[in-house]
Amino acid sequence: SNLGFKISRENDLTKKEVMDLMSTVQHIDYHEMGSLFVILLSHGEIEAIYSTNSEIIHLFDIISHFTAENCPSLAGKPKVFIIQACRDYTDQALTGLECESDFLIAYATLPGHKASHHTAKGSMYIQELVHTLKEQPYNDLVSILRIVQYNVLERF
Repeated sequence: SNLGFKISRENDLTKKEVMDLMSTVQHIDYHEMGSLFVILLSHGEIEAIYSTNSEIIHLFDIISHFTAENCPSLAGKPKVFIIQACRDYTDQALTGLECESDFLIAYATLPGHKASHHTAKGSMYIQELVHTLKEQPYNDLVSILRIVQYNVLERF
């Protein structure tokens, strides 16, 4: 990519395929890499997404693959998860990562809300994120996410 990332794109995975992929990604040697970005686009609930066959995948089950204990070569390195999915309320909460300080999880919407999605153009959040990353590749990520949030609210 233009930002120096190795990119892997997967489409329409079952829950088993998602979990197998996360296990494969977990076991990569990250010693020479500076960070991990995982971007998930799906339908979802407050702390879960749906697989292609409508199985619930709790985000904790995905993200926990990359804790310092489970993925030592990523310890202390930024791990960024961007979730484009609705966040309707359920009983499941993303807990268990309280002691992990090197995670950033960005959602396209607030809990209890649907994510903006244009039928022809797709995800407004992801479109704005890609645009802002291209326009400001050297800005820090938190600032970029704030700009994306502002622009989505203003433009869409």
